[in-house]
Amino acid sequence: MDKIRKVGRPRSADGDKQAAILTIASHLFASIGYEKTTIRLVAQKCGVDPKLVMHYFGNKQQLFIACLKVPVEAEAAIALTKTLPKSKWGLAIAEIVWEIQEQKDHPLLSLMRAAVSDEVAASMTREFYIKAFIDGFATSLNVDNRELRMMMVSSFVSGYTFSNRVLGVFDAVPVADLKKKTLFASGIQAILTTKL
Repeated sequence: MDKIRKVGRPRSADGDKQAAILTIASHLFASIGYEKTTIRLVAQKCGVDPKLVMHYFGNKQQLFIACLKVPVEAEAAIALTKTLPKSKWGLAIAEIVWEIQEQKDHPLLSLMRAAVSDEVAASMTREFYIKAFIDGFATSLNVDNRELRMMMVSSFVSGYTFSNRVLGVFDAVPVADLKKKTLFASGIQAILTTKL
């Protein structure tokens, strides 16, 4: 005999809808910003009732927080740098950043665009970024002044990503990608290993 389910509760088979909502919401936060992304718009794009989005995530702030997750690439970079000699850290991180650059709507872009367009999103992004990304690297690398170095690496990576992916500044620069990556890696390497 089938169990009676409560009215308004999604079937267990509908669990994929939650993932679909997150995917659509991440895309919207990245493409149109935090302010213009609404629960109603997310629901419309997913083909579900706004009440279902609110059932899973409560409100827009909580939906945004759910979209904030440590990128797989960042976790890989943290794990990778632990196994490499200090002289290879810059190149390893540059490879990860280049992988992110090739993805159309990466979560990092969602963070940046949302943080630029709304102070609430900026505050949530700042807190998430420090705890999930900067602290993760700071505890994994055996260097002095870890927090300062991680803040500088973060600024370097974020600045490049914003200029390249959000503003498109580098689209007009006729420089081979390998040269840009080499120079980028050298900058990160200097931040991480220059004696202070």
